[in-house]
Amino acid sequence: MKNKIKPADPSTRGSRIDQRAHKRLQNLASIMSNALGGAELTEDTFFRQRINLNRQYLRTLTLTYSVENRLTSLCYDLILSTTAKVEEAESFSFQFTSQKHFMPVERKLSVEGAARSAEILERLNDEAVIQRLCDLDFIDVRVEYCMAEKRYAISSRGLVGSTTWMMIPPVTKTIMPTPNEILKIGEVFELMILCVTKL
Repeated sequence: MKNKIKPADPSTRGSRIDQRAHKRLQNLASIMSNALGGAELTEDTFFRQRINLNRQYLRTLTLTYSVENRLTSLCYDLILSTTAKVEEAESFSFQFTSQKHFMPVERKLSVEGAARSAEILERLNDEAVIQRLCDLDFIDVRVEYCMAEKRYAISSRGLVGSTTWMMIPPVTKTIMPTPNEILKIGEVFELMILCVTKL
């Protein structure tokens, strides 16, 4: 299984390239906030923007850049995340695979827990969810329950919204989402929230 997604290191904020990427993220967050009907846009930390929404299920959407240093470029992958509060008796975790469907992360569960996990998995693999994830070309999607916080953490990583700085020639490019893609992002996150909050 892949390593957990890690946000960009705030200690690199002095770099001019990082500052440029941060401004791209701010601009992206503003565009997405307007498209999704955001009520408020806040900046938690460097490389992290949070959109507060008035939608029925999706209340917040956080945008974070995760930095990958390659030979001749710096890649700032966009991570989208939200949370969904619900009380579960056991901890569940699901991951979207390269085969374009969700799979549970293996762990010991009771009979009741296994039934609940199977129920959530069936919902996550519904065509309405899978089709939107595929349309958006998300690379990594995780749905994980935290017992201590009594909530699910839902996150995705993909090319849409990501920024790349190329050394040769020196140029910064951002893959800006289309209005339709932004709407699909809102829809698929709301669908995933419904998958885990429906008891």
